[in-house]
Amino acid sequence: MTIDNLSTDFKPNCHRQNIKVSDDDLKLIERTLWQLPAERHKIVLRDYQFEWVLGMRESTNASLKQRQGRLRANNYVLELVK
Repeated sequence: MTIDNLSTDFKPNCHRQNIKVSDDDLKLIERTLWQLPAERHKIVLRDYQFEWVLGMRESTNASLKQRQGRLRANNYVLELVK
């Protein structure tokens, strides 16, 4: 999956769920997916969104919800390629 596919398909889907994915997040996801078999890509993207939402729910401070979600989701992606 390329950064173009992520920008046109994945990013709008995230924004509909109030997940503010940045271009840097997409680059991180793309680099990770490149290292994984293609059959795992959809699962990783689904779990990325899930981790983001969990991170947002963990935060009690409304202004930090997106930040906490981003941190949790990006850590999930980084753990996949360790």
